[in-house]
Amino acid sequence: KVDVTFETRQAVVTFDDAKTSVQKLTKATADAGYPSSVKQ
Repeated sequence: KVDVTFETRQAVVTFDDAKTSVQKLTKATADAGYPSSVKQ
C-alpha cells in the first residue's frame, strides 16, 4: 500500500517484509529515478 502526499513530496509505503525489504524498495525507487530514504 502506498499513500502519497504530493505537496510534501512524501510517500508512506506499507509492505509485507516476508516478500521484500526496505533495501530492495529503496533500490527499486532509485533505479526508477526517484531516490528514497527511510524517515522515522
